[in-house]
Amino acid sequence: MGYGRNLEAVPFTDYELDVMFDTDFKRAELAARSFPQYMLLSPVRRGVLVEMCFQMGYGGVKKFRRFLGAIDRSDWDSAADEMLDSRWAEQTPGRAKELARIFKDG
Repeated sequence: MGYGRNLEAVPFTDYELDVMFDTDFKRAELAARSFPQYMLLSPVRRGVLVEMCFQMGYGGVKKFRRFLGAIDRSDWDSAADEMLDSRWAEQTPGRAKELARIFKDG
């Protein structure tokens, strides 16, 4: 179910945008925490996983099976490589490269 809104006539207020961001961020955090691999990660790597969930959702990140497998092995280089070997990286190359670097370095 959705609602229509003419954003030109009635744009979102800063408060409304903050509420939407907070809701989306909390949803991404919950999604990241639902992966068993989450507990294997440093805080920095957890942040990367949260950001990936924010951008792609749980279902999108769940498709990164080799990435998740590399996390299971604590193979950070392979995990970063798997992040870059994806359609996501093709669609958002700058973000994917930066997040892969952060994930690799931990």
